Amino acid sequence: MTPEEKQRLQAAAKEIASILYKNTSPEALETLKGIEKTVRCLRFLLAYAFFADLGKKQAKNFCAYLNKHRSRIVNYAYYQAKQLCSVGSGAVESAIKQIGMRLKLSGSQWHPFNVPSILQLRCAYLNGQLAI
Repeated sequence: MTPEEKQRLQAAAKEIASILYKNTSPEALETLKGIEKTVRCLRFLLAYAFFADLGKKQAKNFCAYLNKHRSRIVNYAYYQAKQLCSVGSGAVESAIKQIGMRLKLSGSQWHPFNVPSILQLRCAYLNGQLAI
């Protein structure tokens, strides 16, 4: 490793450390689970840096996409740490499959143009906004 490469690596390590410490509470670094989450974040940053330095069109497009949509990309580690909600998609996929099966039943009264209305009613009922 040349001195320039070593200096660049040290600067990158300092920048990564500052990002991690800025976005990670000290308590999160006291447990193995917290350290694992921090390492996952570090892996993302390293992968991003790798793609950014490739110089290929696809890599640049990927990094541009991440930068453009950064505010919309879900931070699953945060939601899991706070136990705010499940990050799995199984329940949603199951509901979609069930709706699709009901549309295909012979003799059923489910028609594609009725589905949005039925779903609105079901959501209102489940949210306690509709009393039946």
